[in-house]
Amino acid sequence: MDVKWLLVLAACSGSKSRPEDARHVQHETPHDAAAAIDALATGDGDVQIRVEWKDTPAVARTSPGRTACGTPKAASVAPTVTWGVPEVFVMLDLPGKAPSIDAHVRLHDCMLSPRIAFTGNALTLESGALAPAKMTLHQVGKLPFGGDLTDAARTVYLPIAGHEVVATLEPGALYRVDSDDSTAWIVAADRPFFAITEANGQVLLRDVPVGAYPVTAWLPPRGGQPARIAQGTVTVTAGDLAEVTLDLGK
Repeated sequence: MDVKWLLVLAACSGSKSRPEDARHVQHETPHDAAAAIDALATGDGDVQIRVEWKDTPAVARTSPGRTACGTPKAASVAPTVTWGVPEVFVMLDLPGKAPSIDAHVRLHDCMLSPRIAFTGNALTLESGALAPAKMTLHQVGKLPFGGDLTDAARTVYLPIAGHEVVATLEPGALYRVDSDDSTAWIVAADRPFFAITEANGQVLLRDVPVGAYPVTAWLPPRGGQPARIAQGTVTVTAGDLAEVTLDLGK
């Protein structure tokens, strides 16, 4: 008899543990669901921007000649077969902390490379030339690519290959670097979502806060061709990919 009572008591005590577990889960589930809803409402999304210039004129796609070193000068644009345009500045008009990155521009074979870059508050100018070289740094405008400034120029002398000079830049300003045969364009970014289109004419911006934002694409003037600008709006939703196409030909 004692054994049977022990078995009954054990069975009863075991059956009571299941409702306790169930109640515990029920208390946790609404809390987790609310947290997930909050994360969705205040989360981030990604933005894919495509910049195109349909039927780009042949003159813009043609090299304007050769440098003193005999190297061909780059064309104003090098569109893809679907008219995507690389090397275009793209900016979301969204305030925040600018990227902590310092760009380098190098002179080699009479050409500056890269010819388009964005940076924080500093720019390193470097020589790869065997002979003494000179660059001129001009502050030419303000973001978002408007309101020309009085040309504030600084001349930088680079005596030997490997020599470099670090120039301090004003955040939110647009700069032009000139050598004898080449030009590079630099943006001192003052906001977090700034990029340059890749070879396919597209760029992906990740972890953008939800909201609707103006977006601007700017192609610098090159090879006698004027600058081109395109603007639009993109709406970001949490966890999704927003896509926008900007046409420089309009």
